[in-house]
Amino acid sequence: EVNVKGVLVGDIQGEVELDTTITPELKEEGFVRDLIRAIQGARKEAGLNPGEDARVTLAAAKEVQDMIAKHTRELQEATHTTIAFGDAANVQKIGEHEVAIALVS
Repeated sequence: EVNVKGVLVGDIQGEVELDTTITPELKEEGFVRDLIRAIQGARKEAGLNPGEDARVTLAAAKEVQDMIAKHTRELQEATHTTIAFGDAANVQKIGEHEVAIALVS
């Protein structure tokens, strides 16, 4: 995995070292991006047009719901959806988590 937020280049003389540590924050950002892709895929399968609003119900473990809740606004804006938690049957593996997604147009 490579996630580069920025590159600072100065007067380089000698070796260069890259910090390849994947922090919990980077994992969370990756999870949110993957969840956006999964919701967009559900929208496409449902035949929704870009910009057409829909409701999404997500089911996941409590820790995953907490992570999603932190990013609800970003998720809703990126996917043109209203997100709620409840019962959903379409379980998908997103990163290292399982999330069930139900879409209602």
